[in-house]
Amino acid sequence: MTFELTHNRQLADGMKSIFNSSITPGEIVGVRIVRDEILAYRSHEPELPVNSWFQALEDIKEQPKDAARLMATRMSLAPAPALASYDSRVLLGPDDNHRIFSGAAPTLNMAATAREASGD
Repeated sequence: MTFELTHNRQLADGMKSIFNSSITPGEIVGVRIVRDEILAYRSHEPELPVNSWFQALEDIKEQPKDAARLMATRMSLAPAPALASYDSRVLLGPDDNHRIFSGAAPTLNMAATAREASGD
């Protein structure tokens, strides 16, 4: 995952694109790809950022003032505008992610996308 200029250079160098934002117009999707050999001896690590993200979403919902103070520093804003910056965004939780990536009718079928990219 990268921005356009780097992406084009990587494609020219023979890299394969397995996902791009054209299949999710109007959405920003974070995708992590982990090699099997990494999962074999560090299986818990890929879940850490995912679990942290969902905990942060819960904190924003349950303790918005505390979350706003933490986010404001990073965003160089006062707490109220930092929290308000999320008003127009839909932040998907674990159930939404399951539906999108692996539910009965997934919106994003990453396995199929990866197979297409690899030519299998």
